[in-house]
Amino acid sequence: MLKLGGFSVLAAACAALALAGCATRRLTVEPAMVSPGMIVRVSSTKPVFRKGEEGEVRIAGRPASIVRTVSEREVDVMVPAVEAGAARVTLGRGGQSTGNVTVLPAPSVELVVSMEDNKLTLMRATPRAGEVETRVSRDQARLSFDVINEQGGLVFTGAVADPTRREVFDGPNSQGAVLRGTPRSKKAVFAVKVPNVPGRFTVKFYAVPAGVDLKSTEGRAAREPLGEIVVERKEKP
Repeated sequence: MLKLGGFSVLAAACAALALAGCATRRLTVEPAMVSPGMIVRVSSTKPVFRKGEEGEVRIAGRPASIVRTVSEREVDVMVPAVEAGAARVTLGRGGQSTGNVTVLPAPSVELVVSMEDNKLTLMRATPRAGEVETRVSRDQARLSFDVINEQGGLVFTGAVADPTRREVFDGPNSQGAVLRGTPRSKKAVFAVKVPNVPGRFTVKFYAVPAGVDLKSTEGRAAREPLGEIVVERKEKP
């Protein structure tokens, strides 16, 4: 057997393979198809999540927050807001451990809208993590909105506090103060979160006075149309 510096060539080759094995640790993600905001399990073929080691998981180049360390080989992470498609999963800044995952479209889109003299302009549409939730009190003035897909179907309806109005206290002191709403201003910039509808979709906005029940047919019929915006392109998150 050929020896080199007291070591056999075979031993040197084995050592090189061992080092290569350490440098190509594999990561797997369950489930393999994910969407931004999901909690997923990342597993490594090596114990890389020990204290003091580089344990930062990245998906498509963005840090995925570690929610729970299960073991030295497994962690639960939150999928960051990344573009849909095939994505590389890496560990640490050097990316020595790699894996792959398929990222589905983000579940929601944040729309930033400007309003001036009841004219609506879409300023930005950005995919976001998390589902859409609308929580606004029936006792205050609101903006109601309907999301309409390309086929003309209503896919979502929601409401936000009217951004053109403020609630102020009037009175001689705090005990005798009365809460009242100010008149609507002519300008406002606000954001709403809507479902990430595929393709082109339309959002119609309505003014709703305080006290109107938007869950009833009569309440929806009482809405005052303000205008609409069309979303055709979404920016990268």
